[in-house]
Amino acid sequence: MIITGKTISAQRAYEIGLVNDVFKAERFEKKVYKVAKHLASLAPIAIGIAKQIVNYSNSVPLDVGLELDAYGFGLVSSTEDYKEGIEAMFEGRRPKYKNK
Repeated sequence: MIITGKTISAQRAYEIGLVNDVFKAERFEKKVYKVAKHLASLAPIAIGIAKQIVNYSNSVPLDVGLELDAYGFGLVSSTEDYKEGIEAMFEGRRPKYKNK
C-alpha cells in the first residue's frame, strides 16, 4: 500500500490485522472512550515504557529494537505494579496499580 498507493476497505484492513476494530463513524466517540478507559486501567509504568520502546524502535535496526524490548521487560518486571498484576491475575481480581 505504501509503495503502490493502493487503498483497501476498512473491513479488509481488519481482516489482515492492520487495524483492531471497524465501526461506524457515529460510534467513534464511544469507541475512543472505551479504549481510553481500558488504557487508563493498565499499569502506567509498563504503558510508558512500551510507548517509548515502540517510538524509539522505529529509528533503530531490528536487533537493537529487540534488545530494547528485552530491557524494557526487565524494567517492568522489577516493579511493584508488575507483581500486583500477577497476584491479581492469580487471585481473580482487578489489579490496584500504584505507579511503583
